[in-house]
Amino acid sequence: MITLFAVSGAALEGAGPEERELPEWMDFRGSVQQVWHRTNEDLKALSPAEAPHRSLVSKWWLDFGKKCGIDVDAPYEPSPEIAGASGAWVKDKGCAWKECLCFGERPYHRLRRCKRCENVLYCSKKCQTK
Repeated sequence: MITLFAVSGAALEGAGPEERELPEWMDFRGSVQQVWHRTNEDLKALSPAEAPHRSLVSKWWLDFGKKCGIDVDAPYEPSPEIAGASGAWVKDKGCAWKECLCFGERPYHRLRRCKRCENVLYCSKKCQTK
């Protein structure tokens, strides 16, 4: 996925202002933004002992974000428009099924919201039925 983002980011960097407003570029930026900001938070949280090359990787990650058209200095909160039609990207919540790897964790992927109760989040049909 990172390779796809890198190639698309390089193409976006060379795109003009009109091209950057096309729906496919807006979708691309929205998808990258979710992954980019979460990964950036994870990089900042690493101590130098855990990751001796953290500053170099962080610099690369910032450059990559800029190439993809992300405002790297702005605070980020996923919105329903970016998260998709379900609006089910919820910060600091995970899948409701206790045996799922995403239980209690904020996942990188979108979660679906139960249409009946509108409170329960789940990853897949398997998680929904458990």
